[in-house]
Amino acid sequence: MQAILPGLIAPGSYGPWHPTKGSLAAVQALAGAAPIVCLYGPSGTGKSHLLAHAAVRGVKIYDDLERLEVAAQAPLFHALQAALQGGARVAVASQRPVAQLNNLLPDVQSRLLLAPQLELTLPDDAELRALFAAWAVQRQLNLPGAVADFVLARAARNPATLHQLLLRLDSLSLTEKRAITVPLARQLLAETLET
Repeated sequence: MQAILPGLIAPGSYGPWHPTKGSLAAVQALAGAAPIVCLYGPSGTGKSHLLAHAAVRGVKIYDDLERLEVAAQAPLFHALQAALQGGARVAVASQRPVAQLNNLLPDVQSRLLLAPQLELTLPDDAELRALFAAWAVQRQLNLPGAVADFVLARAARNPATLHQLLLRLDSLSLTEKRAITVPLARQLLAETLET
């Protein structure tokens, strides 16, 4: 088991994820042989999920670089040194490109800038629809297209929120012993707005 240091995330703590056009280059880079990979992009693009999968394969991971305090950067520096000497692999993620992060020590930032800088983007509408449908299939849910249309037109446009809504829709359906329909989705979204 990999030790969890400040700035690291616990592997396996994220739900199902599927690559999109905006994340395909990152998936390929993490599967490749680059010793260091830097991911950046807005929340909801799958950065942390990709890092969790990389950690399972033995890659040392650091998430939320923009929040990494100077005192906690020594382990990252040593990991980067080992990676550059062929002794390890490192993957990092932040919301902004490494060049724009002012909190990093110059030695850390310069080593990260040697690595590929891969931007992840939010999925478009067609990709969100495909993700929603894939999650429903994984859970063996009968999800009518009208329900997907209804939810996608009213919910936040990020995969994490949509995945949680689908889980809650499934739970509500089971609790109330009702099929997943537009009225059930409307009820769920109304309850979500009340809380």
